[in-house]
Order: sequence, then structure tokens, then C-alpha cells
Amino acid sequence: MVIVLAGCNGCNKQPESELAYLWKEKGKYPKREGVLDSQPLQNRLAALLKNRYAAFVENWDAEGPLDPKANTLFASGCVSHFCDEYGSAFHVDRTSDEVIALLRIKYKVELFREKEGGMEELPAEVKEWIGTNELAMGDTGPQAPAPESTGTFEWKAWADAPDDWKSGLKKIKIGGGQTAYKEAQEAADEACEVRVARYDLDGDGKPGTIVTYQCDFWCGQLGCALKAYESGKRIDLVDEIEAVRPGDSGVISSKGVLLKLQ
Repeated sequence: MVIVLAGCNGCNKQPESELAYLWKEKGKYPKREGVLDSQPLQNRLAALLKNRYAAFVENWDAEGPLDPKANTLFASGCVSHFCDEYGSAFHVDRTSDEVIALLRIKYKVELFREKEGGMEELPAEVKEWIGTNELAMGDTGPQAPAPESTGTFEWKAWADAPDDWKSGLKKIKIGGGQTAYKEAQEAADEACEVRVARYDLDGDGKPGTIVTYQCDFWCGQLGCALKAYESGKRIDLVDEIEAVRPGDSGVISSKGVLLKLQ
């Protein structure tokens, strides 16, 4: 009698995830270096998020480098200076080949999963990112229209701004004994392009003052500094200045996000 022993190396082994290539991207910045646009990650996120995909990408600005674990990868981005309110994230499980996407808008998190499971048994990194925010399963149906601009800013160079515009900034304290006027004047003295606009953002009939700073010290990867002051409230934003517009009780960023006076 002849006994044949047949080996089967990996017969029951699960196929490798098509997203395994992401583990070779360690140290890269997802949006800045094109990982978010790589395939098939981009296709799978777009299919999962559907009409929420645009908001997912818009919310992804400030980011850190990819740091995959043995079998999982978690990455996130957020709107600079408003990370607690607006952000996006995704989680990849290399073993189960599942993508989870998260979208945070105004402290509310939407969860999107490729496989069944709902909001139960979420990975630890996903739970940590959600934190104490309100959580709901993502809705890919019709969404509320984007905020509409209430007008445009008419900018004046700091040197040409009316005295009453500047004097109003002298009453606004910004910390460390500094006033908004002193900050703007010092920036102008350092050859920074400082511009000023007046606009009634909150609709109380009294215009607030908006100041922008465009020079190396005040600008970065996401744009340049914009500061709005009205009725004891303020907005601090780093963005593409020319794309920022007035909105209902605040400003609309270049990404279409309404940032309200606080």
C-alpha cells in the first residue's frame, strides 16, 4: 500500500487585502503626498461615503504621517484650528479587508462601514477619535445645502484703512497685554501685508472688523491668517484668504465650511 502525503501550504489562508500596499506608505502624509488619492483606497472610500465623500476630503487638511500597526492602519485629518469640530478619518483592517470611514462636523460623527457591525465593537483607535462626540451611522442620502455667502469682503491695505476701523481694534484684547491693533501694526511694521475689512457678520446692524496677514510668519501650508472680531466674539482661521466669504454669523472657509463667531 502506498500512502501519499500531500502538503497544502496556506490552503485555508485568507487572501491578502488589496489595501496591503498602504503598509509600505509608512511616514507619508495621506493628503499631501497623494495616499488618499491612491487606488484602490480612493475608490473604496468614494464608494463607501458616496455623496459624503466631498465633505470627507474637504475636512482633511491638517494631518500627521501614516503609522500602520501590524494589521491595522488608522489615519485622520482635520480643519486647521477647528480640529475638535471638523475632521475625517479612516481605519483599515488588513485581516478582514474592511474600511471604516468617519466624518466629524460640528461635534457630530458619522460612521461608515463596508461590512456589517454598525456602531458595535469598533476598533480602539476609532473609539478614541470619536471621543465624547455624538455618533450616528452615516447617511448617504440627500444632504442639507452648503452654506451660502452673504456677500464679499472689500479689503483695504492697513495704511489706507480709516482711522475709526483701526481705533476699534485698540479695544480688542487678544492676550498677553496685546491688542488686535498692536498686533496688526507690528505686523505692518515688519513689512507684512496687512489688510482690513468691515462687515456685519452676525446681522446685529453693527459691523465687525476682519484682519488678514499675508507674509511668511503668518502663512503656512494651508494659507494665511484671517481674524474676525465682532460683538466680543472672534474667529481665527488659516486659509486661502481670497476664497473666504462672509456667512451667517461667521465666515465660510475655502472648503465651504461655515465657521461661526465664538
